[in-house]
Parts: sequence; structure tokens; C-alpha cells
Amino acid sequence: QHPAVIRSAAAALRRVGQRAQATNPRAFHSATDTLRTLLKSIHPKQQYQRYPVRLFLSAFMIVMYPEIIMSRAGGSLETLLESEAQKVVRGFLAVAGNFRSREAKTQQGLGLGTDASSHHVSAAAFDRDWLAFMRTFVSWKKGDLLALESDLTKMACDLTLSVLKKCGPDFEADYVVQSPDLSAIVQQLGKDTKLIGSKVRSLTGQEGLRKFEEAVAACKSAFVAELEHLKQQQQQQQEKEEEEEEER
Repeated sequence: QHPAVIRSAAAALRRVGQRAQATNPRAFHSATDTLRTLLKSIHPKQQYQRYPVRLFLSAFMIVMYPEIIMSRAGGSLETLLESEAQKVVRGFLAVAGNFRSREAKTQQGLGLGTDASSHHVSAAAFDRDWLAFMRTFVSWKKGDLLALESDLTKMACDLTLSVLKKCGPDFEADYVVQSPDLSAIVQQLGKDTKLIGSKVRSLTGQEGLRKFEEAVAACKSAFVAELEHLKQQQQQQQEKEEEEEEER
């Protein structure tokens, strides 16, 4: 890895990060702690960078020479890692293409048109793919399938809990079905959960999928139980206040 390549890649990645942050600051910052933890787990003494150049170049190496880079090639985790690396590479090339198109139009004095928007969107997409790649890369680096299964399960449970808080425990309730926003949220949750579940199954098989589905179901049950508990507390408090009022 020639120093000039490292410098050029670092400069390009900084620009990508700036565009991704400008597109969706909340999503960008919410992923920072996760990335920091992931990077620290494999490079404890390394200063935090969102896109460490050598790890980024590893994605290219995995795509170009999977059988050399991944000594355990052929396993489910290696297959997933190669797939995630391909997304990172494609995403970066798309962003780089937008950079060149934007610069060429600027030099020619032409308007950017939709290029500015697509430029930011592709940078944000790369950032999401990078987070997915890093999750898989770290788990592969540790050789720990169960850790990745746990991470994916936690992700699905967090998504489910978030939707439950917005829509309530009954996703088929009239107020949910009749609301375009709420029904869209529920539909997206179904798609995301199915996608994450398929990744779990590809990693740890049918048994892993069973545990995944049980964990998501348990998350829903715990939410409903907590909701019922709060209702009972409120009812008891109301009854107590009514009794005190009658005694007066």
C-alpha cells in the first residue's frame, strides 16, 4: 500500500464523510459510537477515524482476492463479508463517479442539476454500507459468528421497540392501518426484520433464526407487559385518589 494511495484514499474518504454527515446528521452521529466501539475492539490503541484507510482498502482486497484474504473462505460469515465488501466498493465507486461528474460540470460552467442531490444520497448510502461491513468485518476478525448473530438480533429488537413506542402493541389497529405514516413504519419494520432474519439464518442456520424470532417476540411481549403494568398502576392511583376524595 503505497503512501500516495493512502493519502489519496484518505482525502476522498474525508469528502465522503462530509457529504454523508450533511445528508443525514442524525443517522451519521448515531452510528459514530457503534463504529468507535467496533474499531476499538480490533485496534484498541488506534485513534478513531470513521473510515480507517487500511480497513477501507481491505474491502477492495477482499473483493479482488477473497480466497487469499479469507483463509476460511467458503463459510457463511466469509460469504457475508465478501457481499458487504462488494457493497462498500460499489458505493465508493458511485460516490467517486459523482465527484468527477460534479467537478467536470463545475469546470465547464454547467449547472449541477440533480447531481448535487444524488451526490449526497450516494455518500449516505456508502456510510450505511460501511457500518454493515464493519460489523461483519469485526466479527470475522474475531471469528465469532455468535457475536454477529447477537448484534443482528439486538438491532431487530431495537427497531421493533422503536416501532412499538410509535404505533402501540397492535400493528393492525384501525388508527395504525388508517395512518399512512404509521402503516408505512410497520411495513418497513416487517421488511427490515425479514432481511435481518435472513442474515441470521445464513450465519447460524435454522436454529439461529429460531432464537432470533423468539428474541423479537420476547421483545414485543415485554413491551406489552410493561404497558399493562403501567395501566394497572395508573388505575390503582386513580382509585386511590377517588377514595381519598370520597373520604373528604
